[in-house]
Amino acid sequence: MKKLLLLAAAVLLVGILGLWWAIRAIPWDEILQLPESVETSLGDAYWESYAATATVVEEAAITVPVKDLVDRLVEANGLTPPQVHIVESPEVNAFALPGNRLVLHTALLADASSSDEVAGVIAHELGHLAEGHVTQKLIKEIGLAAVVTLFLDGGASGGLLVEAARTAVATAFDRDMEREADARAVDYLLAAGISVDGLAAFFDRLAAGEPVTWDGMSTHPDSAERAAAVRERGAAAAGPFTPALPEPAWAGLRSALPA
Repeated sequence: MKKLLLLAAAVLLVGILGLWWAIRAIPWDEILQLPESVETSLGDAYWESYAATATVVEEAAITVPVKDLVDRLVEANGLTPPQVHIVESPEVNAFALPGNRLVLHTALLADASSSDEVAGVIAHELGHLAEGHVTQKLIKEIGLAAVVTLFLDGGASGGLLVEAARTAVATAFDRDMEREADARAVDYLLAAGISVDGLAAFFDRLAAGEPVTWDGMSTHPDSAERAAAVRERGAAAAGPFTPALPEPAWAGLRSALPA
């Protein structure tokens, strides 16, 4: 009888451990999604805080060509148009925010060797938004219940909601998320009739060690590997391709950038 009890206890313990490991293996951050209203509020809160100390670019010679480029990608792929913000900064960077927002630094526009490079970076960020990576990252960092609680109580004293959104921006995407966004970017570019060579060239420059902080590069997949993957995924596409922006628009944008 004692042996049977011990055996039953062992079987129960194994079952509990197996269930625990199975639950741990479930990607809850991907399955659980924030209500749209919560995600929008997070994005609004972060942007309001960020914009309060940032220099937001509103010059039409810059904003209009960027909007045209984004619209080309969005319309070709049936995406929801994001809110795009251009910020004066010496840091070569672009990032997605909760609530379908994109932020581009002027240094990215100045550093790019072509409008196709900029299109590639934007397509990548659109991929993060489409995959829900921004909110998945936030849920993974602080938990779904914490995010919803912050939204419902207004962030306790008002600042916690902004801090939660800042967490979503500051922490890096994991490697799988980056690869998924890269794949989306290639598909988006090709659908819009834009060559993937610009995105691949951007990764080439990252691989060469250029000072870029895009998306928290410390945990990105190897940039040379990413450039090769982009070229491989786009190799079968025959075109025709046209520049992401007409040359006069690209030249005008570049000349209008702050020194």
